[in-house]
Amino acid sequence: MTIAVSTSGYGGKTLSKTIQVYTSDPEHKIISLKVSGAVEKMVTIEPETIRLTGKSNEEITAVVKVLPMEKYPFTIKSISAKNEKILGLDLQPPEGDNPAWNIKVTNKQTQPGRYFDVITLVTDSIIQPKIKINVFGNISE
Repeated sequence: MTIAVSTSGYGGKTLSKTIQVYTSDPEHKIISLKVSGAVEKMVTIEPETIRLTGKSNEEITAVVKVLPMEKYPFTIKSISAKNEKILGLDLQPPEGDNPAWNIKVTNKQTQPGRYFDVITLVTDSIIQPKIKINVFGNISE
């Protein structure tokens, strides 16, 4: 038997899951297994969620800092948005001794309304080859 547990979103926290195993043993038809442990943080993303709020005739931007933990360095190979028509992305690599990457996110939606999108970072990390960042937009007239 092999059990895999997704630790996505648990970086820097303790993960605790219960798994039910169904057996052919009449005295122990269901066995509960508990899995728990600390999940090391690989990256700090500030802010964790991007909120683009403003008027359709104004420039609406946000800057996101992506800081790899010293123990788990990585390079961002590419960046994309689920819907490239509503978001502009400008990836700024680390400068000098600062290992943080900055991403300038610009709203391109001209119609008033709300939207949701996801930015995907492709990294050279074997541990976490993709990092996702949620984006919420609220555009008014």
